[in-house]
Amino acid sequence: MYLFHNERQASSILRNYHQKLEAIARDRQQQDRIISDRDYPTEVLILRPQQTQGLPLVLLGGMGPIAGLEGFKQAIALCGDSREIILFQACFLPDRTIPIQQNSIALKCELIMLLKIAIERAVKMVSSPHQPIEIIVLCNSAHYFLHRVWKQLKEHSPTIAQQLKHYSLVESTCQYLQEQNLRYPLILGTEGVRLGKVYSQPLESRGIAYSEPNQLLQNALMDCIYGGVKALNRELACKLGKQLLPKLLSNQGNIDCIIAGCTEIAYLLQWIKEDGDREMIKMINSLNVIDPVNLALQRTIKENQPKKL
Repeated sequence: MYLFHNERQASSILRNYHQKLEAIARDRQQQDRIISDRDYPTEVLILRPQQTQGLPLVLLGGMGPIAGLEGFKQAIALCGDSREIILFQACFLPDRTIPIQQNSIALKCELIMLLKIAIERAVKMVSSPHQPIEIIVLCNSAHYFLHRVWKQLKEHSPTIAQQLKHYSLVESTCQYLQEQNLRYPLILGTEGVRLGKVYSQPLESRGIAYSEPNQLLQNALMDCIYGGVKALNRELACKLGKQLLPKLLSNQGNIDCIIAGCTEIAYLLQWIKEDGDREMIKMINSLNVIDPVNLALQRTIKENQPKKL
């Protein structure tokens, strides 16, 4: 467990944790092994200020851990020392895409059960007396299973379920698109997000004309996510991303934004920008990239501001 009591302490601790993740990834690469989220340890990172005014916030990460860490950093940057923030890196969870791809009832049931356990374990780490406990599940593809997870919690862990207020990445994104009158998003996510219609179905129900990559480009995107970002292989991620991005944009129609429907997408774009290719930087800067994690975090802040009389 990584525990710190203020935002200032967080910087060095989070840097050490990031280096630990990189070391694990390098070790797997040297063994010529394909790394998965489950190769990383289940960890808990806690910002626990001495005094808090805001509601506690639980972030369920670990899918993959680098994306969970990014969500935690965003939460600390936005909230500072005003609330207890817990990142539960549930790396023991199996890949979310496989049960959706295979349409396996057994695999889906296993994942639902493990998501429920992860939420229960995360909530038990909260020490703040304030309620409700706000929770954001940082994995987009996990949202395919969440309505069944909440049902299981209500039936089998009602005390925990009653404490929780969930902020959905999908609902936060759909709400933002409508508020900003964005009508033609391009959804970039895992194969699980695409097949599970995690974003496409809610967008369609709201009359928003989304687009998605064709199967060939989707396969290339999966390589960027899994072989690149999840494996912390920055060189490969940048190489594949630079090849993919122009094709993605040239194969779409009149899009007005990109939904980063996988938490690794933001990392991928940032790495490409930092790689220093002027044309790529210009291309990325011209994009209106919607980050669902940031939107959900912004909602937790907005909805907890004191009401003006």
